[in-house]
Amino acid sequence: ARQALREWYQSGLGQSVLTQIQTHINEVVHKIYGYQGLQIGQISPQVDLLENSGLLRKQCIDFDHTQQGIEIQGDPCTLPIASDHINFLLMAHTLEFTRDPYQVLREADRVLTADGRLIIIGFSPYSFWGLTKTIFRWRKETPWNGRFYSQWRINDWLRLLNFHVTQRQSFYLRPPLRSYIIRERIAFVEKARYTASLLGGIHMIVACKKTKPMTPSHQTWQRRRKAVKDSFTETARKAARCHYPQHEKD
Repeated sequence: ARQALREWYQSGLGQSVLTQIQTHINEVVHKIYGYQGLQIGQISPQVDLLENSGLLRKQCIDFDHTQQGIEIQGDPCTLPIASDHINFLLMAHTLEFTRDPYQVLREADRVLTADGRLIIIGFSPYSFWGLTKTIFRWRKETPWNGRFYSQWRINDWLRLLNFHVTQRQSFYLRPPLRSYIIRERIAFVEKARYTASLLGGIHMIVACKKTKPMTPSHQTWQRRRKAVKDSFTETARKAARCHYPQHEKD
């Protein structure tokens, strides 16, 4: 499936989509710095999606390590990467073409460092692309044979894993047309940014791995102090209501 996806991205339509993906990723990664970055799933051997990042070291993992630009061979469900080792992680259509998308996200949570960043790129089911997938499902062609997950479902998975979603958007509002001439004639629809943010064929989710503090926060201490104070106050009230027998003086 990954090889078929790479071949699809070599087509005219795929190149048109790839250009927009690169543009939107660049808007995020140029602000990201760290030592180790990892891309799970290659979509084009000729394009380095992390080229403009501030990462010192970048690697790509995929099933077929013989392809140009793939340094590590591995399964996204069982990454051959040490825990808490990656500062930045990019998933390009990884969830659509895996047997267990939630397990892939669990692996991302495992390998990311504290406050590590995650970008997920995928096809949106609520778009012209999702409609096309429904129509051509029987043909079993890439990318229509993938499983398109909505932003809301992915967001729920990330929340369960204690990720904080910092950015969520969709783009490429045009239908998936093979004709270059028609695509260019309707390119003006991309200017409808609000509509594209809701109905774009490609979505991008940016999330940060949240870490639990080792020591209670200031708000936690305030809540505990209030609870203790209220407890003492209630005890004093009960004591005031009690009547103790008085002993007569000899």
